[in-house]
Amino acid sequence: TGDFQYEAITEASFELEELCADIESLRANPQINFSAKPFEKLPASALNLSVSLWRNGQNLLAKTDESNESDYLLWAVSGLEDLANELIYIYSPSTESYLRIKEAGDHVPTKVCWGYNNRTCAFRIPTTDPTLIRIENRIISADSNPLAACSATLFAIYHGIQNKLCVN
Repeated sequence: TGDFQYEAITEASFELEELCADIESLRANPQINFSAKPFEKLPASALNLSVSLWRNGQNLLAKTDESNESDYLLWAVSGLEDLANELIYIYSPSTESYLRIKEAGDHVPTKVCWGYNNRTCAFRIPTTDPTLIRIENRIISADSNPLAACSATLFAIYHGIQNKLCVN
């Protein structure tokens, strides 16, 4: 973040509509600016969405051993990559949204790809804790509709898993 820019972090939730309502209540505060590019010479603003997949207490995205990604991780990120161009209008609905992506920088997603701890990838896999692997969708702009962006992200992940996609 830049000067006068702060992160608004929500709690993890299984209730998508409730989570999005929390984001919308933050937007209702006139002192908070959710523009994608509120300051011309400062970093742009995003709505980064982290998704994890759990079944029976097991993280389906975690590596199967020290060197192999799980099939679910590969399928999920492949679904996100496969539909990124079609979903960009949901993720980045305004001219400001495109200015945010156009500006190159350390924390701006510049490529439709995925990677570990790489903030220039559209889909980042943070690795702070290997047991808590998650996918972070970094191309969603702060001015997007949170429910539409979350739904689109989940749909793309489902698309990848359902079709067992493996895009490289």
